[in-house]
Amino acid sequence: MSILRIWLFGLLTFLACNQTIADDLLETLDANFRDGFEDPKCPNGMLDLGEQCDDGNLVETDGCTSLCRTAPPCDIEAFPGGDRFAVAPATGHCYVSFDSEMTTFSEAQAACVLLDGHLATITSSAEQALILSVLNPLENPWIGAVDDENDTDSIFEWVTAEPFIYSAFAPGEPDDDVLVDGMGDCLHITNAQGQWADTNCNLSAYVTGRICEINP
Repeated sequence: MSILRIWLFGLLTFLACNQTIADDLLETLDANFRDGFEDPKCPNGMLDLGEQCDDGNLVETDGCTSLCRTAPPCDIEAFPGGDRFAVAPATGHCYVSFDSEMTTFSEAQAACVLLDGHLATITSSAEQALILSVLNPLENPWIGAVDDENDTDSIFEWVTAEPFIYSAFAPGEPDDDVLVDGMGDCLHITNAQGQWADTNCNLSAYVTGRICEINP
């Protein structure tokens, strides 16, 4: 039997008789393997390869998301007058709800533009969930969509020109405000579940609040 075989036999015998040592050795080897080959952990408070930032916490609104992506701070200091704040961890987009304001659609959009943003555009269920997280359930704020040229369908145009590939209309919506003036050309949130409805863009005494989206 060669010296190498004798050594391996002795090592295996030793490990078989000392299970705790064997387990510790395997755990150490596994950790070293993962450190060398796995993606960096985020957040861990250390700036690893591929990370834009890493502040070691899961707070999304402080300028560094839980996916270690830099984002504009999204809080009351950054946006005075805002009532609730949320950040998409993968994109860094900031969502701010402004309560109690009664404005037209264009006034609400202009107010968001002054923040270097726009009325929120919602293109996925994940983004809808973020909107719901900042929604005042007692209000019906504007979001950033206007009707396209066809008033007979449920297709609208986002103010950012993103494709209208997702919708969350309330039952019976959009209805073009047929029971009012037939001018339902702009979208707003209509209930506490975050569902959408259309209404006249120029009404200033019906829609309350706005939700702005600010991109990094």
